[in-house]
Amino acid sequence: MSGAQLGQASLDLVRPSGDRAGGTLLDLEIGLADQRMLFWILTLALVTRLPIVPLHFWLPAAHAASPTGLSILLVTGFAQTAAIGLLRFALPLFPDAAFEARTILALIGIVALGYASLVALVQKEMKRLMAYLSVGYAGFAMFGIATMNVQGLTGAVVQLLTHGLATAAIFVMIGALARRRGTTEVAAFGGLARPMPVCAAFFGLMVFSLMGFPLLGGFIGDLFVLLGSLDLSRELSVAALGAMGVAAAYLLWVQRRVFFGPVDEPANRGLIDLDGVERAVLVAIAIPILAIGTYPNPLLRRIEPAVLEILHQMGRG
Repeated sequence: MSGAQLGQASLDLVRPSGDRAGGTLLDLEIGLADQRMLFWILTLALVTRLPIVPLHFWLPAAHAASPTGLSILLVTGFAQTAAIGLLRFALPLFPDAAFEARTILALIGIVALGYASLVALVQKEMKRLMAYLSVGYAGFAMFGIATMNVQGLTGAVVQLLTHGLATAAIFVMIGALARRRGTTEVAAFGGLARPMPVCAAFFGLMVFSLMGFPLLGGFIGDLFVLLGSLDLSRELSVAALGAMGVAAAYLLWVQRRVFFGPVDEPANRGLIDLDGVERAVLVAIAIPILAIGTYPNPLLRRIEPAVLEILHQMGRG
């Protein structure tokens, strides 16, 4: 298509410096019917990696079978890469089809968040539980992208960043518990705040960030997405809040089950708290989460111009 219209096969979205005659993909004239087809093909390919229900089935199994390092890579790279594909290609190249589909995309995101949160409530293994957490927050990011306004897109980007950081930190702690106890079953733990107070403190910080607690990074992304969703549908905003409430419930449940209550298992009484390397990694993750939550302007000043450029490109289409 680009070869026929521009005279050259190109994947450029921005004209090279000094090239005033060459065209880019944004200069293509694509009819609405073709936009619909291409938009949904590209979106389907990307949401398998985001991942979105019902194309999420591979992620829980992958987390359960992966070492800690690979789990961290999955939560900090795969979803973010897929979201970049949606923002950078699907929206600017097929703007009419994208705008037409935004209500459907928002519903898909809310259903994904609610479904993953409910399934997470019955998980007995921490890696699988966190995998469904990632599926749910990928749905919330999709909900933000579906708003197609400055607040919603900015919130989706911030949410993907802060969620990746907080979830990576939790996987670091799950890996530490697995090395000390040889299991990641939720039932094997309880009362760990006594032998491992530092681990309990970091775990609580990350849980509160994922819940969108004020002064933490997760609050900024959640707030912007919900503000942007008001322009789309107030009813969908209320539904998203309800799904977020379910997600918060299972996060608090796993925190209480693992770190509070009596130490029933004798093997848990002599557990050694996080070592120096583990603490250094968690501090390095906690600093940006606290910084974004307390003073987000430096980050927002870098995200909003890019979001405005995407919306400008959609208008150009």
